[in-house]
Amino acid sequence: MKKSLRILMASILAVVMTFGLMSTAIADPSMDAEETSEAAITKVLKVPFGTALPAVMDFEFEMTPVSYNDSTTDKGMVPEVGTDGFVTISFDGSQGLEGTENGISTYYLESETLFTASMFDQAGIYEYTLIETPDTYTEPVSSAFNERVEYSQAVYTIRVYVDEVNGKLEITHIGAVMIKDDEGNPVDEGDQSKSNPTPGGGEDSEYIYSQLKFTNGYEKTPKGKDPENPNPLDPEDWTLYISKEVTGSFSGGANSFDFSLTLNVATLVVNGSRSCDGYIIEKDGSSYKYVGDGTPITFTSGNPTSFGLAHNQYLVFVEAPIGTGYAVTESRAAGYTPSVTVTYKGISGPALTDSVTGSLNQPLSLPHASINNNLLYVGENGSGADFVNARGSIIPTGISFANLPFFALILLAASTILALVIIRSRKNKSKNEE
Repeated sequence: MKKSLRILMASILAVVMTFGLMSTAIADPSMDAEETSEAAITKVLKVPFGTALPAVMDFEFEMTPVSYNDSTTDKGMVPEVGTDGFVTISFDGSQGLEGTENGISTYYLESETLFTASMFDQAGIYEYTLIETPDTYTEPVSSAFNERVEYSQAVYTIRVYVDEVNGKLEITHIGAVMIKDDEGNPVDEGDQSKSNPTPGGGEDSEYIYSQLKFTNGYEKTPKGKDPENPNPLDPEDWTLYISKEVTGSFSGGANSFDFSLTLNVATLVVNGSRSCDGYIIEKDGSSYKYVGDGTPITFTSGNPTSFGLAHNQYLVFVEAPIGTGYAVTESRAAGYTPSVTVTYKGISGPALTDSVTGSLNQPLSLPHASINNNLLYVGENGSGADFVNARGSIIPTGISFANLPFFALILLAASTILALVIIRSRKNKSKNEE
């Protein structure tokens, strides 16, 4: 009986010790938090290449108290963060450019430090939920662009570990776990991992900013004179154009030249359009008119689409978003030397241009090794590519002036041979008569 009692007591002690260890493990901040006393929110903003940010752009985040020491009934002990529980990050259009890759520029900006030890009244674990407030940016009435912002739907759980060290309260660890991603999709519990919220990424970190981040997209399109009805026949409304000019004798203005255009529409906004309509027009004196009935050609992002242009004709777009990249090829045109000048117009300053001349009887493609590829995008004030096909002067007989000396030598040689034949023939005839 005593032996059985000892075994029972040992079992109970083992269970108690096990629960004690489990409690310790659950309370261990290193399991779900970083050893840091600072935390910041990072706003990551992605925009198509060449897109200028507005002068002022505010993003707001809400931190909601959840629990104190895992007790939701005691959440009243959890102090507010920021102003009435809201934190604001403001871009001014000139800071935080991280770089550009694959036609997308990335900006980032961190908030001020979220927590200080003086915020808390006593030691414990303080938990918050962090989200971004949508629709905080309002397009200015005077804006010359149609602007769109995609807000992050990410959700984080934040846990702040406050300990009493030598009679003073100190933040020892801060944990940040994403439970919904930027698209609002739940992150499976098994895939959730702690994010380092330390400003600047933390010591010896591979990151350059806090990983408590929310990623937004921003894009815009010039409005034109009539924002609701951009006009393909008005050059001031063009966001992108491809033009054709033919020069040289006997070129003919009615010849049509074959092109293929691929657009890369860097859509960063949900439900954003991945296609653009292009219109074939031609110059008519000082104005423009549609070729045919004016039905547009739809260009879907990433898909090459064919079209033709004759002298003084244009393919124009009035709703291609800023930062739309393009690649265009003019097919081989027998007897012509192709050349092209590309133009990129930013929000200010002079237009940037670059030119290249192709080879006689050969196609000409953009991107081209001799062209600055950073210009092959829709700029803030439009962009375009002017193709010129030059045909050299020709003789109607088809004999080039450059070949005349060669033909003259042939004629001279032939004449000499004929003369010798005639002379010899006469000599032979004279001998026969004798």
